[in-house]
Amino acid sequence: LGAPSFPGLSAEMQERVQAYDWPGNVRELKSVIERSTANAWLQDESLNTPLLHLEFDAFHSPYRLEQRPSSITEVETIDVSIEPASSQLESQSFSQRVMIFERRLIDEALAQSGHHQGKAANELGLSYHQFRGLLRKHGLKK
Repeated sequence: LGAPSFPGLSAEMQERVQAYDWPGNVRELKSVIERSTANAWLQDESLNTPLLHLEFDAFHSPYRLEQRPSSITEVETIDVSIEPASSQLESQSFSQRVMIFERRLIDEALAQSGHHQGKAANELGLSYHQFRGLLRKHGLKK
């Protein structure tokens, strides 16, 4: 990073390093030091002072969503329940049932759009090319 040598850790960071359990052993220690050194350099493009912050979480990101719903009731849900056409549907495999469900969605979207594929794709929230792929998958493309 252009520094003549590693500036070391502040006294507080040295204590944190010694107190940490290091479940990943020396590899984790190496990663924490490398990641923290790179982050320190990115903040001021110099490594003149000892590191004042260590990032122990390899997945930490300033772009990560911090607030998560505490329960499923806070998440918007969509009703995707299907009434089986017959008891035969219940005995079919998961992938067969998914194919039947996809086919129903395609048929409904085409019926609502007057068999206009572009409008049917929009109805399903798909791109035209994604919709055409589904038509090929289900043998509906001529």
